[in-house]
Amino acid sequence: LGSMTATGNISFVFTGTSTAPFFLPVSIGTGSIPSTVVANNNQIGGINVSASSTGAVNFRVMYAQPVAGSKVTFSGNTIGSPTVPNSIQQLTNSLLIGILFLNPSTDGVFTNNTICNLTGNNAAGTTISVRGIDVQGAGGRHTITGNSVYNLTSNGATVSINNAASVVGINMTASALGGNIVSGNTIYNLSNTNPTAAAWVNGITVSAPPLPATASPVTRNNIHSLSTLSPTSGMAGIFCLGTGGN
Repeated sequence: LGSMTATGNISFVFTGTSTAPFFLPVSIGTGSIPSTVVANNNQIGGINVSASSTGAVNFRVMYAQPVAGSKVTFSGNTIGSPTVPNSIQQLTNSLLIGILFLNPSTDGVFTNNTICNLTGNNAAGTTISVRGIDVQGAGGRHTITGNSVYNLTSNGATVSINNAASVVGINMTASALGGNIVSGNTIYNLSNTNPTAAAWVNGITVSAPPLPATASPVTRNNIHSLSTLSPTSGMAGIFCLGTGGN
């Protein structure tokens, strides 16, 4: 979908003033019946999202929100060209997420995906957030392993420090059951280039499930080369929210 050799192969331009629209190049599992969702071995790149007015567009490259009881697998996808800088760009004041999963189900599998060269370019943007893999599942026992997330950049002024930080490599939050595994992922070259914003860059953001839920180990991830420019900014290799059973 799009191009793995050039930028701007697909250009979505929003002409309105609303901040509510979504742009979902791949949207799956959004029906009302529990389903088995398999999204494997896709290549997506060369996409720009912009606005000609004051509006903003929530940009989710691959998105799934199936109902409880569904089983989801995302494996072997390449989102953003490994060889083209700024392969996928968000130019409005909103989100850019490589893979977003919102679901109360259990046992999701997110393995061996590559998310790279994603750019949020809106220096005045106070809600712009660039994320590689974002799993927000009220269930649990999700597996996030063997993924490569790199060259994620924002120049936005977002000041959140949690899963809504300006740049997040992998996010795993909202799990009620615990038992998640976040292991063996490689995350690097995450940056915020705004020189004055109190922006935050996180390699991995996780929330601890409430006790006595099963612990969710975060192990053997290789995280390096995080950067910011502002003297009031911050960064964390692994940022843990809450005090549950991680």
